[in-house]
Amino acid sequence: MPRRGAVARDADEGHAGAAPWRARETVTQPEADALLAAIRAHAPNFRPLGEGLIAPGLLYRSGELASLDGHAWTAMERIGIRTLIDLRGPMEIEAMPVRPPAAMRLVSVPLHPGQGAGTGAGAIDNTAAAQRIGNAYRHLVQAYGRDIAGILHLLAGEDALPAVLFCTAGKDRTGIVSALLLAAIGADSAAIHADYAITNAMLSGPARQRVWDMSTRLATFDMPAGPIVDAMLAADPAYLEAAFDAIAPLPVFFERSGLDGAAIDRLQNRLLPPA
Repeated sequence: MPRRGAVARDADEGHAGAAPWRARETVTQPEADALLAAIRAHAPNFRPLGEGLIAPGLLYRSGELASLDGHAWTAMERIGIRTLIDLRGPMEIEAMPVRPPAAMRLVSVPLHPGQGAGTGAGAIDNTAAAQRIGNAYRHLVQAYGRDIAGILHLLAGEDALPAVLFCTAGKDRTGIVSALLLAAIGADSAAIHADYAITNAMLSGPARQRVWDMSTRLATFDMPAGPIVDAMLAADPAYLEAAFDAIAPLPVFFERSGLDGAAIDRLQNRLLPPA
């Protein structure tokens, strides 16, 4: 899809790897980085979505936000967050409720990977586990096309941005919605894969163990023990490709899901950086 012109906005481009900040905020770059660090202390996979592809300060992606403390929520307010889009299911929400400040709108759009997404007893190696994850990705895009289109409509609206997309790990459901959003605004496959793969660096060490523990407790993907964890927690572009292959051609998928050309124009105008 071709890129279309974006409306001008008051943003400070910042620098690579740093927090992007709206120009009306009177914070220095070190202060901005400190605010982002305050959020990441509790949500380690929190980051700009499509950095370099989307205008700075408009859209973020994350794992669960239930662990944010008062200081982290204040940081979220400082970066101007208006809308939180929760992709988790009822069990996850009950176990880890998110309680944002009153000024932030919390929107629940549950996406469930479906039966057979977990490894189960039949998955004895990483290859089998990876196949199950691929199946879960196919199920998510085939079963929830209209829900995903609804999220993109919301983000194209007047009052949603800045916003955060999140699930439990910030990898699978958030990764799929983020990838489809980037495709809708004209990003190519290489850029989409690169944004998705950042999770591998964000969820390393203690952060990786934390996600593993949460997912095991919640049984989001019927988590196993042993080396299969590598396939289960990896942000492997092959998983995205499984999803995209299942709904190709993409323009037809968007149209059938209720996201027409006019809606895509609005989304691009909201999100693309100034030319």
